[in-house]
Amino acid sequence: MNSAIDFINSLPMFGTEEGFKPGLDRVSKLIELLNIDLKSLDFIHVAGSNGKGSTIEMLNSIYNQAGYKVGRYISPHVRSFNERIQVNGQDITDKELTKLIKEIKPLYDNDKYWHDIGKPTFFEVVTVLAFYHFYLEKPDLILLETGLGGRFDATNVIPSPLLAIITTITLEHTEYLGDKLALIAREKAGIIKEGSRVLVGEIEEEALKVIRDKAASVSANFYESKDFFSLVPVTENLDKQIFKIKYHNKTYELSMPLKGRYQLKNAEVAISATELLQREYPVSFESMKKGFKNVSWPGRLEVIKKAPPVILDGSHTVAGIEELVNFLKDNFSEDHKIKIILAVLKDKDIESMIDKLLFRPGVELIFTENNSFRALKVSDFKIKSQVNIIKSNQKLLETVDQELEKQVDNEILCITGSLSSIIELREHLLNRIRG
Repeated sequence: MNSAIDFINSLPMFGTEEGFKPGLDRVSKLIELLNIDLKSLDFIHVAGSNGKGSTIEMLNSIYNQAGYKVGRYISPHVRSFNERIQVNGQDITDKELTKLIKEIKPLYDNDKYWHDIGKPTFFEVVTVLAFYHFYLEKPDLILLETGLGGRFDATNVIPSPLLAIITTITLEHTEYLGDKLALIAREKAGIIKEGSRVLVGEIEEEALKVIRDKAASVSANFYESKDFFSLVPVTENLDKQIFKIKYHNKTYELSMPLKGRYQLKNAEVAISATELLQREYPVSFESMKKGFKNVSWPGRLEVIKKAPPVILDGSHTVAGIEELVNFLKDNFSEDHKIKIILAVLKDKDIESMIDKLLFRPGVELIFTENNSFRALKVSDFKIKSQVNIIKSNQKLLETVDQELEKQVDNEILCITGSLSSIIELREHLLNRIRG
């Protein structure tokens, strides 16, 4: 039993009453108590509704290939908690976690520090844990993913980053961020700081204007990835996708194991970021090519078995589901039977997700629930008129096992709707498929 992980998991998590406390006071206080000097570290800070994790993984792989010592902080995890915090592609060890928690826990437990601002949440403590690890390890560059929004996100305690990136803006977490693109953009744009640089991906004009105006108001230099590079798809299969890029007046062909059309947009952002930071952190084209070839991002359009196909995809927004559907259309003919197992959290737009998933006759959708305390219960889901939706009387793991037993050669089995589902399932399925 890892007592450090036990302590971390005992903290109030997002989705509980005490698990979401906007503001930076608690994170700032803990950083001050630990004497962490964030100004000594170089950050690329990444926000966005979709694509921020993929973009970070691409940059992580590229800069590692280029020989830099790279720190990386993401959420949530898929394999294990430790993967949230990495240096040079290596997860933080249990020993390192235990050592850091021994210093953090007494401060957390001392009520005198928190009586007027409240105790830090799970995400706030984990963010400080990452900062502390990076401060001790001194990586050249740190890739930092926001948790929710940006303006009041725990990661936003950092000073002006080398580069702020905003990948996409879609309607998400509307009860926290607002129910209009402009309102959500305002929250994401909160990571833009005085005199910094900001790079954006493909964003609708309503949201783009908010970001552009915020950049202008703090004298930050504003860039769009489309002004740097445009990637052209060549081919895609269940192993990889190949694309062309015009790079410094020459056309090259690159490949990456990440699948889905949307990953090309994320790749455009990542390559544009390396271009903007060439002076501070030069990257050769060869390092970039190797970086894309070796990038890994589990649980996102991940084909864990090819014959017959089993696909795990943590898409939890309508936009993410659209990309999953595009992948299925592009890679499988109408001769294939498609069976989709869907488990979502209760704050998601499930009706719109279902409308997208039932994209052609014959798609069968099985609705079940994962083990998250935020899961939408099968009993609470009201089926409207769709006759090809089945409500499972078992939970996610048992439902998937049952469908695997019945899977036939021309049938695609796809599990989607929540990263919580992928976390719960992935290791179990990999072990089962291996043998």
